[in-house]
Amino acid sequence: MQATKADIIKVVSNANDITELDRIFHLLSHSEVPAVAYSLGERGLISQLLCPKFGGALVYGAMEGNSIPGLPTLDSLREAYKVENINSDTKVFGLVSKPVSHSKGPILHNPAFRHANFNGIYVPMFVDDLKEFFEVYASPDFAGYSVGFPYKEAVVQFCDEVHPLAKSIGAVNTIIRKPSDGKLIGYNTDCEGSIASIEDALKDQRYINGASLNSPLAGKQFVVVGAGGAGRAIAVGAKSRGARVIIFDIDLGQSLLLRLFLVKLNILIV
Repeated sequence: MQATKADIIKVVSNANDITELDRIFHLLSHSEVPAVAYSLGERGLISQLLCPKFGGALVYGAMEGNSIPGLPTLDSLREAYKVENINSDTKVFGLVSKPVSHSKGPILHNPAFRHANFNGIYVPMFVDDLKEFFEVYASPDFAGYSVGFPYKEAVVQFCDEVHPLAKSIGAVNTIIRKPSDGKLIGYNTDCEGSIASIEDALKDQRYINGASLNSPLAGKQFVVVGAGGAGRAIAVGAKSRGARVIIFDIDLGQSLLLRLFLVKLNILIV
């Protein structure tokens, strides 16, 4: 293609896995002529969004009212992602989930990055295999992740270190890569974030050293629907505030380990 002496060359693929996009990024960063390269479909979305970081000549966007799977809209490119600001130094963050298109993360985190004058981008990452994903995207450029359904419990084993709270819950929803050695550190913000929001909705609270005084949840019956990673985190948070916690879950075949975890906290599961 380069031999044709075209001003810009274009390569489009159809990725079956997000890890295949690493080849596209390699192609863009090593091309001797201006190039456009991306993959179609939801798994290929980040190949469009990160194109400028790896030297791509331009980014395609769908016009309003003409949605195309895996193709960002022109509005999102301009408003949420601000692709004109992306360069080789931009740090990549994203939501690791399956599915992922429902996420509102990009419209929350990307403006926050810009407000803090931080050169970063937050993107949706449709991941099928956690092990392969973390092996392929191991460079310092991929600096951190949110973790969504169904991976909050499974992702714990891929963290080099796990914060004590996340370890006690058995679920991680936030991962940061340490710049010094590249290790992945797992945290859980579902617990405190969810419970504090519920308390704030009930009344203003004062906290000392992370513990609540006269929490409005103390002594109350607190019902959690679902015993996945987020449900477990919220249950632990409510229990720490003195609530009587009941979990309803449709999966009667849950692991013995999970049941022992809940029994130890004196949490009823139905």
